[in-house]
Amino acid sequence: MNTNNNWNNISKSIAQNIENIKEKINQNISSEDLSNSFRETLEQTASLIKKIIDNVETTISDEEIKKETKKILNDIVMEFDSTLYSTLHKISNVVSSVKFEEE
Repeated sequence: MNTNNNWNNISKSIAQNIENIKEKINQNISSEDLSNSFRETLEQTASLIKKIIDNVETTISDEEIKKETKKILNDIVMEFDSTLYSTLHKISNVVSSVKFEEE
């Protein structure tokens, strides 16, 4: 009977370790996916803003309207930069917190 209990305990322990490994792998994949998705979003946003600026340069002939449009776009870029910095700071804190808990 003791032998059966030992094997049951070993089996449960192995199953639990496998679950823990799967969870850690899923967490790492999720972090990588989030990072890649975030990077792609940044690249797409930068590309979009560049296209808008190029379109303003080539399509608007009135200098006053062009100047005001560029100012608005510059404000958007500044807000985007601020949001980006804040978001990266928050993500960095979360990642550091998760790594600290793992240790």
